[in-house]
Amino acid sequence: MNKQAVRGGFWVGVERFGQQGIQFFVSIVLARLLEPSEFGLVAMISIFTAFSTALINGGFASALIQKKDTTHLDESTVFWFNLMISILMVAVLWLAAPAIARFYDQPRLVGITRWSAFNLLIIGFAVVQLALLRREFLFKIRTVATIISVVVSGIVSAWMAFAGFGVWALVVQGLVMHGTMVLVVWVLHPWRPLFAFSIASFKSLFRFGSRLLCVGMMNATYQNLYQLIIGKLYTATDLGFFQRAKRFMMLCSYTPIAMITQVHFPYMCKIQDDPVQMKKVFSQSLKYSVMFTMPLLMGMMVVAPNFIICLIGEKWLPSVPYLRILCFTGVLFVIYMLNLDVIKARGYSGEILKFELFNRALLTLSIIVLFRYGISALLYGELICLFVTTAVVIHAMHKQIGAGLWVQLRWIAPCILSAVVMALVVFYVDIPALNIYSRFLVQVLAGVFAYFAMLMILRDREFKSLIEIVISKVRKIIA
Repeated sequence: MNKQAVRGGFWVGVERFGQQGIQFFVSIVLARLLEPSEFGLVAMISIFTAFSTALINGGFASALIQKKDTTHLDESTVFWFNLMISILMVAVLWLAAPAIARFYDQPRLVGITRWSAFNLLIIGFAVVQLALLRREFLFKIRTVATIISVVVSGIVSAWMAFAGFGVWALVVQGLVMHGTMVLVVWVLHPWRPLFAFSIASFKSLFRFGSRLLCVGMMNATYQNLYQLIIGKLYTATDLGFFQRAKRFMMLCSYTPIAMITQVHFPYMCKIQDDPVQMKKVFSQSLKYSVMFTMPLLMGMMVVAPNFIICLIGEKWLPSVPYLRILCFTGVLFVIYMLNLDVIKARGYSGEILKFELFNRALLTLSIIVLFRYGISALLYGELICLFVTTAVVIHAMHKQIGAGLWVQLRWIAPCILSAVVMALVVFYVDIPALNIYSRFLVQVLAGVFAYFAMLMILRDREFKSLIEIVISKVRKIIA
């Protein structure tokens, strides 16, 4: 990758690790102060807010990045369209709040839904600026905005939870975070919309973005569908346990891959006409992604009980079985998303839609068959569906840039083998004679040592290159 992409990757890394580090700390505080049922209440409306957010983005953010010659009028058209949809969705959720509360038989959801809906209006003001920041590799601005927003919202929500505001600490956290993010982005980025709307610009961007709009809405719906099903068929407490497990899995999987795709997709768009170069960049992205996420997910799967007790307390232990299943899903998700990025960058948004439709059809069938057998059964079904869809997407990648299943497995084999060995080591060093905190610490240290040792023994080229870069940077700092 060129220096611009590397520099962008650095700032994305700072943003993601900073954001997740702060939010992780805040989530621990909130999990100890609030009850699982209160997290479950907020999770019940996630499918509605996520669907609305996907509709606001409308695929136009990706269209602005993918199209090489957008004008100020194009960008302004997207801005006003997004803002109009934002206002519409706030109104829809405001009116639908009583029906949502009756569906779940949770009267408190009326106020929670209505106030949470204002997040959509806030988000609508920054969709274009955030897309431009990605396209122009101005990730430093986004990093500053993100860190400020999570710090401010974390302080406010922690104070509210400590003061006894309960579930409203979580509602206000989202409002403050999005509001602060938008405010900082508008202050730091010079782009301002024209008071104009072009039908021609809309049609041009819609041709690419409409398919991604469908994909985004399907993703938003199905990624939050289990919250809807669990919230309806089980209790708010059960949903709280599931949501907590999903959050921890996302920390190890969704967060790193989101960090990488922030740079990966726009850079792939720049080289979309060079399949050979795309294959080279894709191989590096895939290797480094798996190198970071595989040990996190495998390690989390093994240490889950000790991890949960040490961080958020024994009251959250019922989330352990869900977390372990979700860790396997997280591994596949990383590979799946990076493959999709390449196909999307090549301009084949129609293919993306077909893959997503195929996956959602499988997932729907799985839910129909398995919902009566419990939450764990649903999660196993999701894992199988993602495995089949990932295999189909990888087959398509073989046609696109010559990176089929065996090629990709050969690239990531050292990381997989190292992670498996690490997991075995971590499992056998769990010493019951020690207290829970010591046991967890020993497992973490042993896992880190085992993973790095295996990569060195296997002489993994990417790992060796990464170590050389780190050593070089350290030497420059010392000098």
